[in-house]
Amino acid sequence: FDLVSSSTPLLDPALRRLIRSRIFRCSTCYLPKAPGVTPLMGDLPASRFSTVRAFRSIALDYAGFFTIRESLRRNAPRSKGYLVVIVCLSTKAVHLDFAPDLSTPAFLRALDRFVARRGLCNEIFSDNGTNLVGASRHLKEVFELLASSQDVINDHLASQAIAWNFSPPAG
Repeated sequence: FDLVSSSTPLLDPALRRLIRSRIFRCSTCYLPKAPGVTPLMGDLPASRFSTVRAFRSIALDYAGFFTIRESLRRNAPRSKGYLVVIVCLSTKAVHLDFAPDLSTPAFLRALDRFVARRGLCNEIFSDNGTNLVGASRHLKEVFELLASSQDVINDHLASQAIAWNFSPPAG
């Protein structure tokens, strides 16, 4: 079927219907125009949908390094610094904090500042960074030490225990 040699104009409705029906019957012409399949979403944690106060369940990660000047002088010494990014899972509010290095004590100080400002959180989601895994172990040891010494502290910490969830590495 050659449209160029045909004397019928292309605006003919019957010819238009004929061409469309041939295209829809042809699998090589029709299949590439098929809509894509939308992938199914994975199961999200229940804390993403709960309506509680902000920063009850958080996700955290490090950003950086950033070069930081120690003062406003021209030749002030520069040092590395890292940004601790804490995101509330239910409201998507963001809390930014500073850590001078990637060590566990520096992260624990940043976490203490976060808790002092925003309140205690119940769940923390993070990647498997060595400083974060070390901080999780350290907090568990502190909780166990305090829980074994006094019943009052044990009851208090049991009601405010923090669950720490690590995401598997990508790839």
